[in-house]
Amino acid sequence: FTLDAGPGFISYLWHDGSTGQTFTATETGLCHVTVTDENGCTGYDEVYIIFESDIDIVEVITPASEQCRIPNMPIEITLKNERGQAIASGTQLTINCVVEFDTPIEIVETLTLAQTFNPNDEINYVFEQILNFQPNNEYEFTFRVDYDGVEGNSYEHTSNINPTPSVDLGPDTLYNVEFPYTLIAGVGNVTYLWSNGSTSSSIEVYQTGKYWLTVTNSYGCSASDTIYITDATWVHQIPGMGSIKVYPNPVSDVLTVEVDAPSNMEFNVELVSPVGQKLHHCVINTSHKSTAEINVQSYLPGIYLLRVSSQGKWTVLKLIIN
Repeated sequence: FTLDAGPGFISYLWHDGSTGQTFTATETGLCHVTVTDENGCTGYDEVYIIFESDIDIVEVITPASEQCRIPNMPIEITLKNERGQAIASGTQLTINCVVEFDTPIEIVETLTLAQTFNPNDEINYVFEQILNFQPNNEYEFTFRVDYDGVEGNSYEHTSNINPTPSVDLGPDTLYNVEFPYTLIAGVGNVTYLWSNGSTSSSIEVYQTGKYWLTVTNSYGCSASDTIYITDATWVHQIPGMGSIKVYPNPVSDVLTVEVDAPSNMEFNVELVSPVGQKLHHCVINTSHKSTAEINVQSYLPGIYLLRVSSQGKWTVLKLIIN
């Protein structure tokens, strides 16, 4: 905002020490000027300028206007710098949110800028506080961003929380089933889409493999479940050491290694990558039957080796991770 002290004076002295006829204010505060005419007479004036925050909320990402319910769903918004000047890294912004529950809930959190917030840039902010939004309810939100002690503009938002269906095909892995085997959705008033393209509420399968189902309700909200059917439970006998059972194989989530030993023994279990890198190691101490689980979700699909050893004897299994 530009202040003009007027023409015709021989000198100007602003509060910041500048000596021009005009002064451009860029932040909230007191501005004053002293002017002197050709007769040596002086004049003085001051004004207190209040800038709006001009950091606006331009979008509510979640919950959206029509939102499928998600457990522990965060409130996420997009902020835009419309001040016309950069805001330095390390500056703190106060983010306000009021949600109309039976009793209104007010959330006030602080965002510390990790980098310079340039004019017209946008950043997303996720509130730390999680609220329990229930399906078949409408919620009204009021957001505001305060900066440098100045309140920003309010942003109103309404969200309808719609129910999300649930689907459960049973255990994540089924072993040694008798084919044909029937998979049943177990949920009604939805549309169905199976991995084989079927749109019925159940399907018959005739071989081992991975099967999934997605159901969608009238609100457009979806849920999915996946099941693995396998007969690939690998059992190996080590003379004098009992048996080792590994399942499922192929595996995509959790691999189970089950050891049945005739006496108190220690077994080392190692998962080795295709290039020979040891990815996982655990020890099973058992005098009878004991198991260990290996989470393989973080590994890329491919062929791996599982090595189980004890007392100088060992066995190796080729393991497929989907």
